[in-house]
Amino acid sequence: MIITLPVTSKDTQTSLYHSFGRAPYFMMFNTETEEATYIENTAMSQHGGAGISAAQKVVDQGSNVVLVPRCGQNALDVLRGANIEIYEAASGQAMSLIKAYQSHELSPLTSANKGHQHRGRQ
Repeated sequence: MIITLPVTSKDTQTSLYHSFGRAPYFMMFNTETEEATYIENTAMSQHGGAGISAAQKVVDQGSNVVLVPRCGQNALDVLRGANIEIYEAASGQAMSLIKAYQSHELSPLTSANKGHQHRGRQ
């Protein structure tokens, strides 16, 4: 199983990033090998559709579960459409949140947050 989290950096001590679509990286934790890999979220600076692009990247990487503090409706639709389970993780260190998920301490994400539009300087 692959558990994915939006994170701030590429190391196991990283913290959960506050927003799915704008996270700098995604940590992909393989529960069989207990290894973490990291992918850059190239969608993070898109002017629109960052959540959709980020979600598709997670789907393409074979994720089974996503732990996230917040997720916009469009990204949520992409993840759910790929049968990925989404759990709410308010904040914390990535590995601690993975352990909380494995111990059935996290709740499924029940609703989407309004997305944030990335606005550049005009």
